[in-house]
Amino acid sequence: MDKNIYAAPKSDTQVQGAKKGSAFKAISIGSVIYIVGNRISLIGFLVLYGAYMSSKGMNTGEIENVLRNIESLSAIGIIIIGVDLMISILGGYICSRITNYNEYKYSAILAVVVCLSGFAMKTITDSIVERITILIISFIAVMGGAYLHNRNKTHEHVGNMKSKTTVTT
Repeated sequence: MDKNIYAAPKSDTQVQGAKKGSAFKAISIGSVIYIVGNRISLIGFLVLYGAYMSSKGMNTGEIENVLRNIESLSAIGIIIIGVDLMISILGGYICSRITNYNEYKYSAILAVVVCLSGFAMKTITDSIVERITILIISFIAVMGGAYLHNRNKTHEHVGNMKSKTTVTT
């Protein structure tokens, strides 16, 4: 046992990162966030919009007709698509945060699941071209969520390194 009182103390200089998570769990939770969040926000928005139209004096038949025929490029359609994209970004972010490794790979799998479920669900448009365009944008949004997590993770790592490497003279 060497007891050199002039030697620097031994310490672990490696920055400890967050642990890796389950890819299946991440993709499952991301899918649930997308599907449930999408449906809840759509129902909530349609209830509020229906209440607004009702306050303007429209009867039930007229409100139902308007809600069934929302066009995707109308102001209401764009709001619905925007909320859907924000939920897609959240799903991609959560998926990346849970896995914490190969974030883009697992987020791409989640994006495919999101696109398949989005294509299977009844959307505000029946046009195949518009649906495919919306799904491509949703794919990009999920990957954007993964990017946001990676950007935050990189900044945290650089911040940890800077705080541990300060030199005093």
